[in-house]
Amino acid sequence: MDIRNALTIAAGIVGGLAATRASADTNIYCISAAMELSEALSTISATRVDTNADEIRIRIGTYHAPPAGFAGAATTGHNLSILGGYVDAACQERTFDASMTILDGNGMSTVVTIDTASSDANVEVSGLTFRNGKGVASDINGVGAGGLKVGDPGPIGTGGVLIDRNIFLANEGVPLYFPNTSFATGGLLAATDGVYLIVRNNLFSGNISSNASAAFVFSNNPIDFSNNTVVGNIANDQSQMPRSSVFHFTITALRLTSNIFWANGGGENAVDFDFDGYAPDTVASAANDFELVAGLPHSTISDRNVDPLFVGPTSMRLSSSSPLINVGTLAPGPGGLSLVDLDGAPRVDSAAVDIGAYETSYIFVDGFGD
Repeated sequence: MDIRNALTIAAGIVGGLAATRASADTNIYCISAAMELSEALSTISATRVDTNADEIRIRIGTYHAPPAGFAGAATTGHNLSILGGYVDAACQERTFDASMTILDGNGMSTVVTIDTASSDANVEVSGLTFRNGKGVASDINGVGAGGLKVGDPGPIGTGGVLIDRNIFLANEGVPLYFPNTSFATGGLLAATDGVYLIVRNNLFSGNISSNASAAFVFSNNPIDFSNNTVVGNIANDQSQMPRSSVFHFTITALRLTSNIFWANGGGENAVDFDFDGYAPDTVASAANDFELVAGLPHSTISDRNVDPLFVGPTSMRLSSSSPLINVGTLAPGPGGLSLVDLDGAPRVDSAAVDIGAYETSYIFVDGFGD
């Protein structure tokens, strides 16, 4: 029996580090239509008179982006949260099942762009599905992203970034010129020089780009990439050797914990993860499942190379026979563990977490799952 409990009455944000909580100094936007989301992003705080945070709460449903996508800017002194899953008209009750709030790019543009240039605002994005986006690099120095773009390597912001419990599905990143003269990523670009960059409990599947088919994470400070499922993404620029589902840039530390990297392709020299990328001596890997990699991490603990045994070709949840159940780590990176997984189920229900974005709760009797 697969036990899931997706609905909570509390309107606060689940998570540890970097959660921006609603207070008297928070401007709350309750969104139920695509136009309302565009308007909220265009009117978030810019004044320096106060330091009010902005919290955009999006009700469950499907929201089709305008031709240029949904776009806004996080400005200095004004933290920004974009949260999906609200189920009532007042945006007080929330489900933590990310599949129920869908932002669709219609194959025309980046689904959501948050400009953080030179800003110290913290940004959190949680509980959303980004699908069918198409992001083109703006110039030879810019980075394009199909699903979600938070910041850019230059000019870069200095606020923290938390990308928690989202689904990135069938997005495309397009370089300005092909091959390999500008950079693009399929699902997510997250770039900051803030004290934290945390990407956890996300599913990346069916995204495509020349390289970094699932995600590109960029920071001169430590990066925490934990409990993500990265499967079935395609890096298709065969002039780049190797190329991978996730590209990282940091001169400090990248900590990978309890992630699944499996069946990411794109032809010869495509791998699930490239440890030989920028500054390989910064990568610490613990309790991850890799199918095909290039190079070796600086340190590795309890990593494995086993078939995850997903429920099926369209479900990246773990089946009851998966070898990845209860073998993740309870000592993740600096971001810590969320209280719930991508479905809204408790993140910890045993002696250890499952590897990947989903915590699969099975009751076992005499060795058999009910």
